This record gives sequence, structure tokens and C-alpha cells, in this order.
Amino acid sequence: MINAIELKMTNSSYVNESGNQLSFLPEISRINILVGENNSGKSRFVRSLVNNKNAIILSDSIGSNKSAELQEIRVRIKASVENLGKKEEKLHIHKNHNKLSPCSMYTYYRNVYDELGIANKRYDPFFQRHQSELTHSLQSLYNMISKPKGGNPTTLGSIPKVYIPILRGVECFDLYFGKQDPVLESISMNSEQRKALDAYKNNASKIYGNKIKKVYGIDERAIFTGENLYIEIRNKLLSDWKDRVFVKELEDFVSSCFYNGDGFTIIPIIEKGYLHVKIGTNEERPLHDLGDGIKQIICIMYKAFEYRNNEAIICIEEPEINLHPGFQRKLIEILQRPEFAKLTFIITTHSNHIVDSCFDYDNISIYKFCNVGRTGEHFQVINSSPKDIDILNVLGVNNSSVFMSNATIWVEGLSDKIYLSCYLKYYMKDRGLIQYKEGVDYTFVEYGGNNVTHWAFEDGDSSDLISASGITNRAFMIVDNDNDTKIERKEHLKKAFNGHFLELPVREIENTIKIEVLESILFDSAPVYKKGAEKKRDRLETKKAFLWKFIDDHYELKKKYWNPHKNVPTVSKIEFAKRVCSKINSENDLTESAKTICEKVYNFISEVSDGINE
Repeated sequence: MINAIELKMTNSSYVNESGNQLSFLPEISRINILVGENNSGKSRFVRSLVNNKNAIILSDSIGSNKSAELQEIRVRIKASVENLGKKEEKLHIHKNHNKLSPCSMYTYYRNVYDELGIANKRYDPFFQRHQSELTHSLQSLYNMISKPKGGNPTTLGSIPKVYIPILRGVECFDLYFGKQDPVLESISMNSEQRKALDAYKNNASKIYGNKIKKVYGIDERAIFTGENLYIEIRNKLLSDWKDRVFVKELEDFVSSCFYNGDGFTIIPIIEKGYLHVKIGTNEERPLHDLGDGIKQIICIMYKAFEYRNNEAIICIEEPEINLHPGFQRKLIEILQRPEFAKLTFIITTHSNHIVDSCFDYDNISIYKFCNVGRTGEHFQVINSSPKDIDILNVLGVNNSSVFMSNATIWVEGLSDKIYLSCYLKYYMKDRGLIQYKEGVDYTFVEYGGNNVTHWAFEDGDSSDLISASGITNRAFMIVDNDNDTKIERKEHLKKAFNGHFLELPVREIENTIKIEVLESILFDSAPVYKKGAEKKRDRLETKKAFLWKFIDDHYELKKKYWNPHKNVPTVSKIEFAKRVCSKINSENDLTESAKTICEKVYNFISEVSDGINE
């Protein structure tokens, strides 16, 4: 597993957040998003990684047998830094020192160590002693993370790398010559001229790849443009059993992920020299004749699927080109699948939809690239997060960028969205319904409980309110059932949403949690009830029960879930919702009220989709 890279770059154009030469790419995850304006250096950086054979891979996978040694190093580093900090005011312990992963600990303190030039400072014997101890501790930690399995450090040159440029490959440029052959044959040429023309024709199938190779000096074995996809698929289908199985598994994978399992088949047409594709019951068509987005997806999935059982780095340039925003989110979702657990993806993008997907996962890193001084000579790389508002500015995102989905579902809060996304997934899947896609067919809008009164949903509403007319078109609203004093407001909203309105059949979304699922969250084994509470455990799915108090009243637990003094739960509703959804595996894990909500929402999405497609 790659968790950081010691770059060992000869090119000093890249600097870190402090303005010093970039020595490490830290916090590497399974998926790594590189964002920045045009000419911010992100693509150059990716190509330098592909060409870099000497960079050292650092890994947190050091084995449990070294946990005691790691803890000892952690304590020594902290002590050294605290002592050195008495002389170096800028040297501080990381605020999460005890929770830092081995690679994060090393890259953080190594950067600070180098930036302050501690190795070259000689204050007094006290300082020198602790400087020497820190040097020794960092070296011990480096040996641990650079040689997790012993032996020599693993370099980038020792693992497979794939570079997928902005895809323009599956275009069959060589077909041009087939049409021109009669004309070309009629032209008088000597043998050398004819030989040169034949060589040019033979290279026509990899024009784009040759350009990438020559312009950027990348090993052609690492480049994948899609130009040779026909040859690769044909050869696999004409090869041994293992290769033929690969093609079948790839087809099933694409069918399942992108076409609701309706079927996806790749067919090499030998006499024509290109691929046909058949999707579901549709007529088969030449791949190069399909939409650019479909070609993009097929090429990326093919190469990722080919390397799925290997530790490899897949670099993808701007996959959003020609790809619907919903499919951009779908791509990130699919790259998270366990089939690709050994792969590290490095993706450059200008898409806020891809960045937005990062909120849904814990194993995505974002790096912001900036052109320092606009000179094109120095580039700053900042380890960032999707919450960094400057990323949206870098991407040039306008508010209108979010008005993309066919339908919007208005919910009270983020936890409602988390539950409903999960519920809908299994409701549609297990009932064999159309698998409508979040981000394409529908998306959620959070109105924030009582903050709904701040929105104007009708033309006659107060001008002091926030106009929602831009996003209420084809909208459905869901409200809690926890306050009978809001009847007039609910009637107003029902009218404003043209009846596309649902008051929950229970108090709030947490009341839709199935009791067995709840208990699997609270207990590792059999639940422990308070006296007489087991017979009342089925009373959560009502209009009166309050989940957090319900838990405290019914179960013997070490911690409390409700703070009666502050009138708030003692846990994060969002994190709790994620834990609940991790235990849901089918429609059988849904309550009847959850199914009722799904039915209403699904019918609305279906109605909107049918109206759009008519």
C-alpha cells in the first residue's frame, strides 16, 4: 500500500506549502485528486511521477510485530521535538501527534526538520544531543516505512505505472487509409517512398500514443490511449482461457456498474479491424461511433480492470472530459470497489463534481496546485481537502454548476440524505427496479430544519426570503413528523411543491432504523436490555419515540446517547448514520416506514425521468 512517496526529484520547480522544495507527496490514498488552474503544473507533475524510477514508496503497512518499536519511536520523536523547541520556537509537536500514521509522522517532522535546517545548527551540547536523537529516530522510522517487508526500499521504477492522457484514442484514425488505398496505390512511388508510406500507415493506429511518447519522453509501455484497444481485446479473445475469462469478467463488470446489469458485450470485427459494442438489447455499434463519454469509461475501466490484482499506479488525465457529471461521480464510486484495492489512482481534474465526490469517502486525498507568480517555472503543491473553498475558486465553479440533476429531494439535514441514499439503493436493487443514479437522476438538497422558513418557494412569498426558484423545479420535499404546531407551514410547503411532499410516517428519519440494525450498532454480541425494556423494543418506529432517549431508556450501555440538560444527542448524527448504513445489506434490513418513504421518492424520480424522456 502506497501512503507517501519520497520524490527524489531532480526538478526543483515544485515547492511545498512552506515554499521549500517538494521532497514528499504525503497522505497518499487509494484515490488522489490533483486540482488547479490551467498551467498549474499538475499534469507535468503526473508525468514526472510516471518517469520517476528512483522515488521511494513509503508505506504504513509495517506489521503488528513492529507496533512496540513504532510506539517507542513516537515517544522519542515527541521528546526530542519538545526539547529542541526550547531553542527553536518554530518547532512544534503536531497537534495530533499520537494519532499520526507512521508515514504522516515521518513526512511532517522531516519537512519541519529540513525547513528549519536543524541538522546544520549548533547551539550547545544540549541542542546537539537532542538534534542527534531526533535524527536517529527519524532514520529509524524511515527504515520502517521504506522497508515494510525488509530488504531494500521499493522504488517507483519497480511497480507498474499506467498513464492515461486526455482520451482521444478510440477514433480509428487508420481507417482513413483504408478508404484512400485505391488512390494511394495509383500514385507512382519508388520502393523507398512506398516503404515510408507503409510505415506511416502502420503507425496510424497509435498516432496519439507516439505523440505522448515523443513529446513527454514517457515509456510507451506505460501509455494507454485506447488506440490499441481493438488489438488487445482481439488478442485476449483469441488467446488462452485466462484471457478470455478476463474479457467476460470485464463485460460483466461494466454491465453491472454502468448499465444496471442489462448486458455489455465487446466484439472485435476482424474484417474491419475495430471493435463493436452491444449494450443491453440495443443494436451493436462500432465503439468509435458511440458517445465520447462511453468510450472514456470503457478505456479507463479496461486498464484499471487489467491491473486489479496488482499493486500499480494508474494516472488519469481529466476523466471528466465528455463525461456527464453523474457518471463522473459514478466513476469515483466504482474506483472505490474492492476489486481495485491494490491500485493507487492519481487523477488530474477541473471538475467540481469529482471533488464533491470526495465528501463521500475517507480514502481520497486532494492536492491543490498553484502556479507561483504565474511564471510557469515554480509550482506549489498543497495537501488540501474538499472543504477548502479555494478549490472551488481554482476550478472556476459558479453556483449554476449544481443545477444538473433531473430531480431534487429536499431533506432536513445531511443525516437524512445518508439514510435515504442507502435505503433507495437497496429498495431499487432488491425489487429489480430501474437503478436511478444519484447525481444524474436525482440529488439531495439540505434545507436545515426550521431554516426552511428562510426560503421563498412561491412568487408571492416575502422578498426578504431566499428565492428557491432555481432549484425547486422537479423537487420533492420530506419533513419530520415531530411538531403538530407546524401544520400551517406544512400545508404551505405541500402547495408550493405541487403535492410532491411527504411528512414522515414516524417522528424523524432515525425512527426508520430497524431495531435489529440498531442493536448491531450498539452491541458486538447479544443486546443487554434494561429491566422490562425488551418487550418495548419495537416502539422506535413511531411518531413519539426519540431515538437517543430511546437508546438510553432501553439498553444497558456504558455511555449515554442523550444529554437532557443541553437537549442534544451526545454523538454525531452523521457518523451514527454512516455506521447504521454500513450494517444494511438488503431491503430486508429496512423498516416498513423506510420502504414507504422509498416508494414515494422512487415514484417521484420515475415520474420526473419519464417526463424528461418523453
